[in-house]
Amino acid sequence: MTIHSNQLHINGIAAEALVAEFGSLLYVYDAECIRQRFRQFHSAFPYLNLDVHYARKANSNLAILRLLREEGAYIDAVSTGEVFMALEAGYPAHAILFTGNNVTDEEMHFLLEHRILINIDSVSQLKRYGQMAPDTDMALRINPNMGSGHHDHCVT
Repeated sequence: MTIHSNQLHINGIAAEALVAEFGSLLYVYDAECIRQRFRQFHSAFPYLNLDVHYARKANSNLAILRLLREEGAYIDAVSTGEVFMALEAGYPAHAILFTGNNVTDEEMHFLLEHRILINIDSVSQLKRYGQMAPDTDMALRINPNMGSGHHDHCVT
């Protein structure tokens, strides 16, 4: 974004011209900027087999999800709706990690049907998952009981 003659320009196009053409409210994204930022972030970690998971809750725009998929991003989803959107954006099941809280049996069945890796976060959820899908892969979320947050119940 730049300012020319006291007007906002996005990727060389005046914001006023975009509003005139598409109306307001209008969300405008710079695809090349998103691509550059993802590449910069990804290259900051010099590890082989690095998977960067984009938090789907940050933005639900299918075009952006597709753009990030093209760049190699994976998805971190916190609801089955977010998983569905990732699938709609063309993400393969292996590129989606589900990290939900208080996951219901119905949600687990949905995730298992779609072969989505589930990040288990409680002993009760682990028992239910083990009964539903023995001998299948899953991720395990561990709380080391240390960290900080804005509230005792929200520690990262």
